[in-house]
Amino acid sequence: MTTLRETYYARALGVEPLLRTLHLEVRKLRYTRRFGDFCRNAVWFGRFKPLIVMLVGFQRGQSTSLPVAKWYWYEGPDAVSLNDLGPPGAITRHDDPVTEEWMRGVTAYDAVYAQMFSLLPPCRGCGCDE
Repeated sequence: MTTLRETYYARALGVEPLLRTLHLEVRKLRYTRRFGDFCRNAVWFGRFKPLIVMLVGFQRGQSTSLPVAKWYWYEGPDAVSLNDLGPPGAITRHDDPVTEEWMRGVTAYDAVYAQMFSLLPPCRGCGCDE
């Protein structure tokens, strides 16, 4: 059974193509076993959250370019770079004001934050209390 959070998450991914790209990147990490130690908090706050806040929530679209996130934890042939996310100003803006307002709201932000964070693999050997 699909939860309301999953429904909102799917809606947000349907509205913003760059969120779909980040979703695929997070899912890739779930199945990657190349890492020794891994800290989901460092990856989340250093790599994904700085990008997500520009795509959903009250900061959506307030910048003309995506922020430079820390990519220190994984550099490999299948890692997504900021260039893969699109040119500056690539954030999709919708003609439908209701959809745009929803994407800037707490409901969409909370759904994306919680669902995407939950897709990250658990911490391994990093010292977090998780």
